[in-house]
Amino acid sequence: MAMQCSNTRFTLSSSSDSRLRSAQVCDYRCGSGRYGDFNCDWRGLGSTCRLCFNELPAAHLADEFAKAHDGRVVMCNTHEPPPPIGSYTNKEEENGHGSADAGNGPTLVAPAPHERSNKEIISGNEESQGPSATEYIGTTTRGQICAFMRGYSRLLPITKVAVSSVLHFMPGMRIGIATHPSDFEEFHRSAAILENCLEEVHKRSVDPGRSHSPETFGHLPNVTVGTSTNVEHGPLVADYICGEATRLIYYMDAGEMLSRTFTKKDTHTVMGDLIVSLVNTDEVPQVVAARGMGSSVLLGVTTPTFTYGSDLILPAETNAQLRAVLEGNQKLVARTDAKHGHSDRVERIYEYLAGVASTHKDSATINIPEVLAALAYSRSPPGVTFVNMNEWSHQNLFSEASIWDVPMVKPRFGCSLDRSLGNQGYDMGEIFAKELEALKLGASCEQGFKAVEVSSLDVKVNRQLSVQGAEQKVPKSLDYDVTVMYRTFVGDAKLFNASIATVIEHVSSAFEVVVVVVEADVGLFESIVQPFRIVAPFPIRVIGEPELMDGKLQQKYSKLRADLYTEGDYILHLDSDAVVFQDVSFAHMFHLGKPVLPFRRYEKNRRLEEWTEAMCWESGTSSAIGEDVIHDFGVSNIHLYPRSMYPAAREFIEQHNGMPFVDFMASRRGSCMNPDTETDRTQDERSLMFSDSNFIGAYLWYHMHDAVHWLAVDPRDARPGDWRPDLRKLERVCQVNRRCAPEDPALLEQYLADYRTIKSFDECDAVTTNFAAITNQKSECNGEGHRERVE
Repeated sequence: MAMQCSNTRFTLSSSSDSRLRSAQVCDYRCGSGRYGDFNCDWRGLGSTCRLCFNELPAAHLADEFAKAHDGRVVMCNTHEPPPPIGSYTNKEEENGHGSADAGNGPTLVAPAPHERSNKEIISGNEESQGPSATEYIGTTTRGQICAFMRGYSRLLPITKVAVSSVLHFMPGMRIGIATHPSDFEEFHRSAAILENCLEEVHKRSVDPGRSHSPETFGHLPNVTVGTSTNVEHGPLVADYICGEATRLIYYMDAGEMLSRTFTKKDTHTVMGDLIVSLVNTDEVPQVVAARGMGSSVLLGVTTPTFTYGSDLILPAETNAQLRAVLEGNQKLVARTDAKHGHSDRVERIYEYLAGVASTHKDSATINIPEVLAALAYSRSPPGVTFVNMNEWSHQNLFSEASIWDVPMVKPRFGCSLDRSLGNQGYDMGEIFAKELEALKLGASCEQGFKAVEVSSLDVKVNRQLSVQGAEQKVPKSLDYDVTVMYRTFVGDAKLFNASIATVIEHVSSAFEVVVVVVEADVGLFESIVQPFRIVAPFPIRVIGEPELMDGKLQQKYSKLRADLYTEGDYILHLDSDAVVFQDVSFAHMFHLGKPVLPFRRYEKNRRLEEWTEAMCWESGTSSAIGEDVIHDFGVSNIHLYPRSMYPAAREFIEQHNGMPFVDFMASRRGSCMNPDTETDRTQDERSLMFSDSNFIGAYLWYHMHDAVHWLAVDPRDARPGDWRPDLRKLERVCQVNRRCAPEDPALLEQYLADYRTIKSFDECDAVTTNFAAITNQKSECNGEGHRERVE
């Protein structure tokens, strides 16, 4: 595997320039002063691309030269300078192994057979001896079977447990993990995953007082981490990720682990045929039946479902067969031909699958393991037997032949737990780890699923705003009190009325809600919130302030004085037209104990409206902060900041601009002009534009950088190992877009009612687009659910 710079991606394929690629690394420290800039911008590949070294002798020689130029060189595998010559870490790496520092989540333990040398265990040289060579059935060995799983960064602790379970119960079995390119570093080079890996070896040789080089999934025996731009459909390339010579692929779902060792008696008939169990779609829950319908839509044949109540193992050649079928689809012919490489063809298949999923989203779900099984079922390949679990049980349960001759009625060897509880603030990594330890000691999971008693779970560290079902105590950390603050006015009263109802429903463990208005509007908003106070699980306060300036500017003025009105440790700013459409947990706002603040670069080559916004806010933010700001910090609908930022930012404004804060705000401009006239502004006029979210983001960036967790929307700005979830999946807030709200009272009521029913950003945008068409609004109303807004 090779790591590339800039916005290129990681890939499993090799080429003539693999040696070149393996000697460069994306290093965000270039330009920061740490380790100097020696070897940065290597071969003109970008300011954050640095030459790195794979071999210690060469690295030590180059490092001595770099020190003379006030710099250091870095190793490709650690992104750190080489350890001192003669240190223990050197000896570890020369032997090809090491240990890791402790980190979050459970550690992975790979059993070390006593009869093998240390070097063989570490290098993964198990094809000709050891567990990988163990006969499974016929000429197929355990090393030719692959456990395939999808890797999501938010489920990394659970994935660690899944990998550990395979290493424990099926040593020698291959493991393939498909993750998004942006999460590759977190899976392949995440520090501290293997503190106890190869425990039998290390307990004899490792000095616990020493520091050791970080290990990864990629360094585990027979574990391969590959990338897929569509992780959900990653099983399509499971055969590539698992590697050559793979014969059977066991598809493990996210949140699933092995509960015991399995053998050919569990997976094959007495005649040696692989058994794939099936159930008729009219006998399963609708969500499972939808997966069967997805297979029918793609393949054009009616099939049962194969992923309900059973473990799914399929021949590895099925993946290539499915790719060929999808490539042959007439909808792909116009865009795909033989001259395209494998990755290009797969990307086009992903696009096709996304289109099919969108078209049939109300009735079908595209589940690739399900589709693979359906394809095999339609072709009846030799060596594979399909068994209807229910029919076989009815026919053979009381027959003389032992039911144990048919493995599908035996206890399951895969075990799933409800991973969705992790979204509610519970530490599922810990509960998965505890469950695995119990399974190692003999506990069973015969049905393949274990219910989790919520009352027995621990809350994730520093988790707050966790929402769960009724009759259960809402997990909450007293260390993090989050205030929800509105700055609104009489013109947004109806929008606010709809918005606060969604906060009560989906942010029920907020510390308080504070509504700031001008003094003349206090009475109106008191009457609005009074009924909500009866049902809200938090206090709601309405605070009036004198009217000092233009309304758009005073709104920003009030937000920068939020600490004077609120009592929370963190303040979540919501606009009156914000609709919270799903439960908000700590994980949606915080990462590693810090509020998440997304950012991206200002781009001059976007469409006119977005380019206008960049012109509008970029100059004003740079002027106010005294820096050449290149990042846009207003890309999210959730604006969460630490309380300590507000007084510091106001003091900075007064010192930097030489005037009281209120006077500075009154001298600004608070709204962008029409795109057609924006270019007519002078530079001095642009420098007066003021965006509260962009100024706050810039202040935190330059003066309180460690107070928040920075989320790079653009992969070019990401550092190796950065946590980069899909922003649309992270957020739970949709902007109703007051500019597109109908003026007709009846239509406005319907407008707000429709927004209350949405469950995703796509539905949010659809409602806005629909009403824009009904009311003949401008095209700017379309797609407003998730974009930087003209403040």
